[in-house]
Amino acid sequence: WSYMEVQSIVEEVVAERGVRSDRFERATRVKEDILKRAATSGVRLDDRALTITDEGRVFTVLVRWTWPVVVYQGEEVLAIPLKHERTFDLPERR
Repeated sequence: WSYMEVQSIVEEVVAERGVRSDRFERATRVKEDILKRAATSGVRLDDRALTITDEGRVFTVLVRWTWPVVVYQGEEVLAIPLKHERTFDLPERR
């Protein structure tokens, strides 16, 4: 469930912010929006585990997080590491 949710969030945010934002602030806005939407949907993402690379037309999003499988007395005993990486080909704004 969380993988599909993160994948959907990344797709939506890049489609909304990636094309409309100025290139110099695009990565920051996309990162902030992904973190906000993930928190709203119940997926805990760490700011350091979300990497955005903006190289002009090539825009890459890498998200790493863990999904708790076994929780005992409020502590995560076993968690599965997950990763979603996607590269987008965005038109350059002039």
